[in-house]
Amino acid sequence: MISALLVAMSPAALAQEAEPPGTVVTRVRELEPGFFGGWSEVDATTQAYVVRGEQRLPVARDMVLRPGDILGTGPAAQVRLERDDGSWTFDVCVDSELGLAPEPELHFGCTSFFGDGVLEVLWLETVTSVDGTRFTVRGDTSGRGEVHVSAGQVTVRTPQGEERVRRGQTVQLRPGLPPTPPSRDPAARRRELGVREAADRRPLSVGLLVGGGAGRTFQEDAGPRLRVDALARLELPGPLELEADMGLVSAQQTDHLPVSLGLHWRFGPLALGASGSAALYGRWDCVEQRVHVEASFGGAASLSATHDLTPRLAVDGRLSAGWLAEGPAADGMVGLRVRF
Repeated sequence: MISALLVAMSPAALAQEAEPPGTVVTRVRELEPGFFGGWSEVDATTQAYVVRGEQRLPVARDMVLRPGDILGTGPAAQVRLERDDGSWTFDVCVDSELGLAPEPELHFGCTSFFGDGVLEVLWLETVTSVDGTRFTVRGDTSGRGEVHVSAGQVTVRTPQGEERVRRGQTVQLRPGLPPTPPSRDPAARRRELGVREAADRRPLSVGLLVGGGAGRTFQEDAGPRLRVDALARLELPGPLELEADMGLVSAQQTDHLPVSLGLHWRFGPLALGASGSAALYGRWDCVEQRVHVEASFGGAASLSATHDLTPRLAVDGRLSAGWLAEGPAADGMVGLRVRF
């Protein structure tokens, strides 16, 4: 089965393209092995390949692809292609295969296209007409897939029907059926924002945050304080995360141990959270000349940000404000977190 994704422009633009522009490899990324392995740019990789006739070649940066070539990526490689006239860029995901005959033909996997000009992308029996936009085609060899539009407008056409897709919308593609009506698919939106899907997730992580802030602790006057938190985080289905923290807060006259449990709602690299906490502290009794161990309860709201250094290692930052240890408090913290 063969299909086409057609990016239609003006007749003048079509006339200018007597010969199709060439396609060049402009970026090669490889996943480094090991527990903390991350993506790094390389000059060449054997984790991606080009089939040219009977040859199977490793992919290298600045490699020029010819009509009829097939580019494939394994689970540890990503490749960016660009037309030499600068009109279009193709990002080929992991575990994908893209042919050039001479226009791109997605065999399976996922490829994102963005640019402006005349383009024809083949995939099964689907035809998508585009006029300067950014969109992603995702599919497998069975004929199931989707088209998600990040910018502009797209017309998706199959032998069974046609749909107009606008920015932020997705249509699902199924063998022998028309495209589904456009919808704002939360899963496609999460992929666009970089949120990991269930198959790619490492749901459990632990980390350490350090920082400081200000607050009125117990009966003290408001003042600065230092804080260290050890945390464990569990990613739930969808955008929710459950987090447990145990910290040490050192204020002017007291040290206390807050323990909290909270829920975070993540949208891309940011998350909003709410938590409840209990704090153990020691209070000096001047009359009895001894320390009384007591407890207090509180809660806080937070805004956090995450930046992935590698698939396993992330940098976290968090701002929080609320009521802790019988007084208002606000903290800013930063630290590292490891996924398992």
